[in-house]
Amino acid sequence: MSVRTCPIPVRRSHAALVAEAAAIEQVLRHVADDDWGAPTGLPAWSVRDLAAHLLRGVTRVGAYLAAPEPHDVELDWLSYWQAASDLDPHTIAARATELASRIPSRDLPGRFSRAVGEASRTALDAPRDRTLPTPLGSIRLDAYLTTRVVELVVHGLDLRRALGLEQVATPGAIEVTALVLDGLLALPRPVDLERDDIAFILAATGRHAHPDPDLPVLG
Repeated sequence: MSVRTCPIPVRRSHAALVAEAAAIEQVLRHVADDDWGAPTGLPAWSVRDLAAHLLRGVTRVGAYLAAPEPHDVELDWLSYWQAASDLDPHTIAARATELASRIPSRDLPGRFSRAVGEASRTALDAPRDRTLPTPLGSIRLDAYLTTRVVELVVHGLDLRRALGLEQVATPGAIEVTALVLDGLLALPRPVDLERDDIAFILAATGRHAHPDPDLPVLG
């Protein structure tokens, strides 16, 4: 498998991650007690489960940086998602539900905030070409940070939809996510999605149905 160089500078992904995480934290801090158990539209995931999944996704940065560095790079900023398509969604959901069961809902925003701070610090201190071990394969830090931004944006939209909020994201995070999804599509976007990155993200990840047979590119 050919490993492609990530075209997104690590500091750009880092800034996008921090900004989008801060916006999601504010959403989490305003979740009403009765809404933590609300469905999200994702199979078997409540708002609480989704928040736990977001928390775990951010903690992976520090966890993988703390592990021994692999010698070879196996995945890049696009092939990571192709490898991720083989993951069992039931296993992912069960892991999120189990984590959510161990954290009181009122503590999730603070835990998320602290996890983002730790991920931010460790990522800034590491070389951009540092290789991380993930369950899917080894990947460079600059490429891995783009995956964390995509996770935050896509699931941040899921969270906002579940809470009846406008589906928005921070500009830098939208740009990074759209670049990744454009790369996975590898074709020009449908005309109706050319100038609307949020609509493209929702269609490219299967959140909104679209007649283009090449969409979605992520499930």
